[in-house]
Amino acid sequence: MSLVENAHVSPDLRPGFTGEIHGEIISTSRRDSLGKAWITADGEKIASMDRIIYSHVHKVNSDDLQDLFYYYSGIRVSNNEQ
Repeated sequence: MSLVENAHVSPDLRPGFTGEIHGEIISTSRRDSLGKAWITADGEKIASMDRIIYSHVHKVNSDDLQDLFYYYSGIRVSNNEQ
């Protein structure tokens, strides 16, 4: 991710809530993609990012990237830490 603008998060969020993550790709080019994302809980928008620019990176190690996503998600410990 290169840039995030207008991020809003409800101050009432507590651990354990269930939410739905939504995203939309608005445009894409050879260098980057522009999108937006939001989270809803019980039909109410509780968090959003109005503008997200993702840089396209070449030569990405897919195992390292997968480990990074697992680390941030808390789903499991990365393969490198086992």
